[in-house]
Amino acid sequence: MNFITSLIFVATIIIFILKKYYKGLLILVLLSLLGNMFYLNFFGSRIIVFQLITLLFFPFIIMQKKGKLSSIINGIKYEYIILIFLGILFGFLFPWEHASNTRNWNQIASGRSIVSLVNTLAEILLIYFTYFIFVSEKVLMKNFINALSILIIIVSLTSFIDIFFNYPIYSSLFGRDAVTISNAGRLIGLSHEPRSLGRLITLGWLFLLVFRINGYKFSYYKISLPLGLAVILFIFSFSTYFIFLLGILIVLRNKLLRINLKSIFGLGLIIFIFFQILSFNDEVSAVMLYKLASVTEGRIDLNNYYPDEPILFTTFEVFDRAALNFFYNNPEYLFFGTGPNLISIASQASSIEGPINGIPGYGLITLISRSGLVGLFLYFMVCKKIYNLLKIENNKLLMDLFLVSIFTYIFVRTPWLYFIIGLVIAHMQLKLIKNND
Repeated sequence: MNFITSLIFVATIIIFILKKYYKGLLILVLLSLLGNMFYLNFFGSRIIVFQLITLLFFPFIIMQKKGKLSSIINGIKYEYIILIFLGILFGFLFPWEHASNTRNWNQIASGRSIVSLVNTLAEILLIYFTYFIFVSEKVLMKNFINALSILIIIVSLTSFIDIFFNYPIYSSLFGRDAVTISNAGRLIGLSHEPRSLGRLITLGWLFLLVFRINGYKFSYYKISLPLGLAVILFIFSFSTYFIFLLGILIVLRNKLLRINLKSIFGLGLIIFIFFQILSFNDEVSAVMLYKLASVTEGRIDLNNYYPDEPILFTTFEVFDRAALNFFYNNPEYLFFGTGPNLISIASQASSIEGPINGIPGYGLITLISRSGLVGLFLYFMVCKKIYNLLKIENNKLLMDLFLVSIFTYIFVRTPWLYFIIGLVIAHMQLKLIKNND
């Protein structure tokens, strides 16, 4: 965000916290979960709005009685403790090093450890923040779903208005320089690239779908659902389409066998129209065909980067691919990983020009990269515990929200997971409290 926008957001957040205006804080959190350009620059590092809110809210979280939340998410807390020790070990005592002198302080092992530990803490605190506002009934479920519906409309309209009028909204909020050459002419909404917009809005849209299928009516659902779907379809991102289809399969898992001919015809018509529109844009068609070939056949143009590389690894994006090759050649690090987001330094291959500064996009690979199979197991135990509690509660709405978050996170790492964990646990506990009254 530019300086004026950043100042407005910081002032608003502080006022909302002091005034205990939790609905306003929720709206800001959801806005930054739907658009990752809402961040502040802090000595070269980015702090997303929801991270700033949870970090500032930390003292209030400490003072609250957390009920059963702490015991349910113990695995996530233990993984964070492991990250602290690994950050000290691989960030300071025996730091991962690379010959490149072009890295900023936050891209070397020590700086990256600090930044990653703060970012991860902010994500974990999102669980506590979400849990608190819902379990204390400062915010009701209807407030959440109504706000999400309206925000998806806003993000969707912004996406289409900007692409038709040369990004006036995006430029005013984030600066014209934020519209890169590679993004020009594509939907970017309030995110730094089309793929990010697609991933974030798809999760929000799937949550709207979950509520609608479970019988909820919320504000402007007849607008937010079709408008959000239009953005998803015209984002032209393979990862977006994948998590979209995966989410649909999860949400409709009990209804797939009962789909009638009318529904099949409607779905087929939508797909036909979509590919007809796609065929008119030669540039987009070429990009999509390249991505399809990359996923199915591997990225043959990069085969010389990693000698003796398994063909499966070539189908992954560069950061995931680098991590997979690192563990393939250094399996001894699989148990505990390489430290808090230090995989980008550890996996740097000498045959690749320039440093690898990004972390894997797959949530599964990210967890293994930073805390190994141990960290993955700890997260799995948390998910298993929540799943078992949801089965006992027999709450289809919460189960659908949770399953969509978990299974999409495996393939696409987004902070939505932490928000939904807090929401789900809060409403399970609310029901328990009301049953005991």
